[in-house]
Amino acid sequence: MSRESVVDALNIIHGSLRPGGILLDVHPLGASSSLEIHSKSEPRTLLGQAEYSHSFSETLALAEQSLAEQEIEAKFIKGQHIDFQSARQFTTVEQWKLFRNKNIEDYMPAANSLIEAVNQALETPGTALVMSDTARATCYRAKS
Repeated sequence: MSRESVVDALNIIHGSLRPGGILLDVHPLGASSSLEIHSKSEPRTLLGQAEYSHSFSETLALAEQSLAEQEIEAKFIKGQHIDFQSARQFTTVEQWKLFRNKNIEDYMPAANSLIEAVNQALETPGTALVMSDTARATCYRAKS
């Protein structure tokens, strides 16, 4: 997404909100998501990381920069924020493939060794792949 698109979106949002209206910005903080195998019979096993693509990371940076500029222009006032863990759970290889295909532009391609390890682990009944990362939710209040 281009910088202009991010700024345009924020301007549209600002124009749609009443004075004092709230914009909630939620986005991941890290450069990657951890991939762990969870099972009832085994301890959690870290298999690797799902790295965000350059374009996705760039879009996040542009959004943060644009929100900061909107604050400077007194369109939004930054309020409280909270950091939290976000997790997705996949119990089948098909679920994980669907997610990867749907979000193909947001992540770097997974290494074949990682794909094989996940596929092998998910063959065991009662096993799940958990993809987690840290996210931040920030409340912004619209000024008139």
